[in-house]
Amino acid sequence: MSREMMDLVGSSLRMLMIASINMAVSVFTINIILEKRKGFLGIGMFLTGKTLIQIILLNNILPYFYGGTKWLQILNLLCSWTFAILLYVMYCYTFQGEFLKIAVAAWIGEMTTTFLGYFSLAVINLIEGRKDIWAVADKFLPMDLLIPIVDMALLVVFSHFAGPILRKLRDYQFRHRKVLWTLFVTCVVLATLSTLSSYREISFSAGISMICCNIVILLAVYIVVRYQRNLRQKHEFFEIQHKLMEMHYEVVQKQIYQMESSQKTIDAQMHEIGKIEEEMKGCAEARRKISAYLAGLQQSYESLCAGMYCDDWMLDAVLYTQSELLKRQGINFDCSMQDYERGSIAEADLVKIFLALLDFAIGANQKQQKDKVQLKAASVRNQLIIEFVSGCERGYRLSRRIFSPYIERYQGTVEIKREAHKLRFMLALQKG
Repeated sequence: MSREMMDLVGSSLRMLMIASINMAVSVFTINIILEKRKGFLGIGMFLTGKTLIQIILLNNILPYFYGGTKWLQILNLLCSWTFAILLYVMYCYTFQGEFLKIAVAAWIGEMTTTFLGYFSLAVINLIEGRKDIWAVADKFLPMDLLIPIVDMALLVVFSHFAGPILRKLRDYQFRHRKVLWTLFVTCVVLATLSTLSSYREISFSAGISMICCNIVILLAVYIVVRYQRNLRQKHEFFEIQHKLMEMHYEVVQKQIYQMESSQKTIDAQMHEIGKIEEEMKGCAEARRKISAYLAGLQQSYESLCAGMYCDDWMLDAVLYTQSELLKRQGINFDCSMQDYERGSIAEADLVKIFLALLDFAIGANQKQQKDKVQLKAASVRNQLIIEFVSGCERGYRLSRRIFSPYIERYQGTVEIKREAHKLRFMLALQKG
């Protein structure tokens, strides 16, 4: 093997080592911020392929044999954009959360990688006496094996001090979303212009063709991701529906058992009331006994009707289950469904709306003083009005986007008001 070929292999190994440790640092940082949805095998295989194809093959091996030809530059640029798009797709596949939060986590991961990775690289290059302390594609030296060790040491220190702060972002609800979206789009545009400026030899038509190809790739990825998201939401809803059926069945069984066990007591109490009315009319003692028996009857009735909020079994199961969760956390729950009538509104849509509201109430009242959670659904003319009041800790936000599909589907309106540590919500939907 020639000396030049050995240098090529050495520089490729050096680039592979540096790129691998940088991507590991980035994924580790994102994992601190976001909850994991899938294992790291998928994103690990993707990052390995990205490193071998983009960094080793296109930026080191092929230029050695073919030089800086236009077709190689076009291929390199096309792969750079494609892998950048697919990287965010893999982030969405691996981690939980909305796209904006994943994008913010990816930015933080990239900044952490840039700071730690280039700092350790500069230190080792300086010790080795290289002319360019930022050099990556350079001759491999034994001292380069210290780069991962220095990176890991810096990462341990970083995670110790910055880890608790980054973990708070898991439950944090972004407020200035438009500003964050503007920054994200600006960064994408600047990165695209910066990449294009580094390939000035590429013709204008070739650049336009590559941009169009990437737009097509982005649209295809968007369609696939949207389709998978819809399938996942349907699957999750079916699972929720199955659990609600089980819960509702348990409630009904419990009601039947209570009715059977209370039937004899109720019959005996009614018999005693009849005897008292005949034998002791006008007597104060009779009235006292009757009041006591009626109180017992009322208690039995309330125990039998506990958890029965409405005639829609699935919605009733949601209200009963969520009310139990609220009670376990010491949160008072007041639910009024006396005038409830959904008309042509799908029960499944109401289940999702009520679940979103009550899940928000459970999360927003965890730390602060337990406020009463109020939920009311009533029919007013041709509309179903849903009113919701809950305590709300700082940082929690109930997004309007959750209810956008139902507003469009049923020609409704939504109003959300924040008052100190309290949130008021009202949703009006046309019953059809």
